[in-house]
Amino acid sequence: MKILSLTAICWFALLSVAAGAYVGKQTGSLSGTVTDAETGEPVAFAYLNLEELNRTVTAHSDGTFELQNIPAGWHTLTAYRVGYQSVTTQIAITPDEEKEVTIIMKATVLSSEAVEVLGQQERTVGARLEHASKKLMGSDLRQNLGTTLAQTLDEIPGFSSRTMGSAPARPVIRGLGGERVLLLQDGERTGDVSAQSSDHAVTVDPMAAEQVEIARGPAALKYGSNAIGGVINVVRNQIATSLPDHMHGTATLQGETVNSGGSGAFEASIPVGTWSLQLDGNVRGAGDIRTPSQRLENSGILATNDAVGLSYIRPWGYAGVAGSLYYNEYGIPPDPGGGHENGVDIEMRKYQGEVKSELFLHHPVFRTLDLDYSYKNYFHREIEPGGEIGTEYGVLTSNVSVSLRHDSLAFFSNGTFGMWGETKNYAVNGANTPDSDAYSFAAYIVEETDVGPLHLELGARFDHISTIPLQEDPDSRIGFIRKRVFNGISSSLSAIYNLDRGFYLGTVLMHSFRAPSREE
Repeated sequence: MKILSLTAICWFALLSVAAGAYVGKQTGSLSGTVTDAETGEPVAFAYLNLEELNRTVTAHSDGTFELQNIPAGWHTLTAYRVGYQSVTTQIAITPDEEKEVTIIMKATVLSSEAVEVLGQQERTVGARLEHASKKLMGSDLRQNLGTTLAQTLDEIPGFSSRTMGSAPARPVIRGLGGERVLLLQDGERTGDVSAQSSDHAVTVDPMAAEQVEIARGPAALKYGSNAIGGVINVVRNQIATSLPDHMHGTATLQGETVNSGGSGAFEASIPVGTWSLQLDGNVRGAGDIRTPSQRLENSGILATNDAVGLSYIRPWGYAGVAGSLYYNEYGIPPDPGGGHENGVDIEMRKYQGEVKSELFLHHPVFRTLDLDYSYKNYFHREIEPGGEIGTEYGVLTSNVSVSLRHDSLAFFSNGTFGMWGETKNYAVNGANTPDSDAYSFAAYIVEETDVGPLHLELGARFDHISTIPLQEDPDSRIGFIRKRVFNGISSSLSAIYNLDRGFYLGTVLMHSFRAPSREE
């Protein structure tokens, strides 16, 4: 609780820094129509995204859309639709403005859409290229949707998977995985133990995602110092950031023949006055995988991931709460070479609660203040073929964070600085790792600026990590079990030079710090 108390004090410190940046009505709205470039007819159900705010909306059957409560300033609006090239434009919002735009989309060949959209997006929107990041959303996300997050990202160059069956797959980025790739959901850590072992599943289901973000370089330092491989953030928006004009919803059905599997999911956004109710749920089931030689025994899966969120939307920003349940039963195939020689069944569940708020600041420099708290209760057990429990894990995680975004400040055009804290209670039965408590604190800053055709982004992060075992043991057979404290600084620089005509030359340099895991 010391770290949470320290971070709470830092909240007030940041609020003091923003003295004079009182909350006011500095928002506007954006509405418009999506039309076909050739026919002039409306394009129904296009997916529109305000990139800086991660706010999304789906156009109606008549091509119209509306986004409310948008902070004043410049924003990047991107439209996606199956069968059309993506369209990206810069939108300026002024206070109390009701801005109207027309988005014109050109039809394209479906088979080449993924390549054309990605190339066009990066040439048009320098802001995304500057963060050395990619986004998978809309039709691209649905067309590549797989059983796991790793399978969903497999088609992206540089990505691969670490897997032991159809369920426990974890992404690998350019050969880096485990603790070197940080997985997030709505900007917060997952609270599971998937990085520890290849038979532990990730507690994030891609079926519930609105988009998947991949960040490297300075942008990754907002979330962790150890993520030299990259950060993968699954955006579910369980707490709505804007008020829908009426009820919106989607439904997804999938089927697989290789394992007689199927899945279904739904998502709905419901306006209730100035409140937004967010509902989503999914279920997935599959039998053993069939290969040309034989059936892969004990490779089935049964999983569900359900959530409800309620958000209060006002001109000063929003505040909301959300709760979710993740449950997964899956099998690990027999491994005669080691590990689980006869296979093992794994049952895992995670309960999560979250409180989040964003405040729009009426200030010439400071733009928004974001506050976030989340609590995760994770448990999983491994059941041997005879029915006995092999290993059990229990992890209780609390995270609190605060960040302040600004516009032009001294040499920098915009940036973010903030603080993050975590407490983690870790218990394991059936392994050598001792029970322990861990307290973490971090402070970071990420800034960017332009010098002619050269775009620069810089980031730095300080981390303090303290791990305290339940009992110290100087004579343990695995070493001296005692309190460990680690401090480290990470830094990164990204430089992108615009060669014109759609060509860029860039590099990302990163110095990373990672404290040893409990097992290490």
